Amino acid sequence: MSQLVPGAVFLGSSVFPHYVTGGVPHWYCAMTILPWLFLLHRKSVADHRYVAAAAGAYAPVLCCGSLHHFVLFPVVFGLDAVLLALQRRGLRPLLTTAAWGVAGVALATVLVVPLLDLFREFPRELPGLGRWMPLELLPGVLFSPDLPDLHGRTAGLLVFGGSAVYWVNCGAYIGLAAGLLALLGVVGAPRRTAALFLLTLGCTWLALGNGIRPSLWDAVHRLPVLSSMQAPERLMLLVVFGLALLAGAGFALVEQALASRAGTWARVGSGALLAPGIVPLLVVN
Repeated sequence: MSQLVPGAVFLGSSVFPHYVTGGVPHWYCAMTILPWLFLLHRKSVADHRYVAAAAGAYAPVLCCGSLHHFVLFPVVFGLDAVLLALQRRGLRPLLTTAAWGVAGVALATVLVVPLLDLFREFPRELPGLGRWMPLELLPGVLFSPDLPDLHGRTAGLLVFGGSAVYWVNCGAYIGLAAGLLALLGVVGAPRRTAALFLLTLGCTWLALGNGIRPSLWDAVHRLPVLSSMQAPERLMLLVVFGLALLAGAGFALVEQALASRAGTWARVGSGALLAPGIVPLLVVN
């Protein structure tokens, strides 16, 4: 039953309806590739035969018309590779991630070459300093069902001090129950979830942009190609992905506790406990 939780939280979050509202429904395609890419990325660390499969999953992200994700996914997977390398005390995660990343770009060459030519002629290297997601907005983004006016004159534009963010870029409602399950996964199985927890924190740090010091986004934004990327709050979708996986780990602990005490009623109890997490997602999103 716990295997249902990550998919329900991730694909049931408000990230996806906001993409439709914001006029980028084709991003759906790239997001449905993300779980497969993450699985193959993790498998490639243990077995190099999965490197080709990971490359084959990465290339279609650009074919979906999702340049933003094609550029930012390597940053996130590179961060995951660094964490895994530290955890395993070896370079293999870094080498396999670099291998499938380069191979994936090569597979997408038919689109990469004209895009590079376009950016060379019309550079889009914007400073990226005028927008960030304030830290105090984070709890509301993840856990509040309230929405700003998405159809008025401001069209969901929220102004905080010197920053302004569009709600359709950062709205990532998963509900309090999913958040508590993710916390349980971190506290109850720290060794198993340590790398994933740190990766989720890293994505959150990136999503906050340069509204927090030190700013990981500022460091990333100085890199070639990445200097053209704007709206760091869009990385909240990767925060949701990490929280969804952590929620699955948390629910697995609940399931194990029920199985040890409830016997044959464990599955029934698990199904009942899924409701507080899934029903709000259906109602709100």
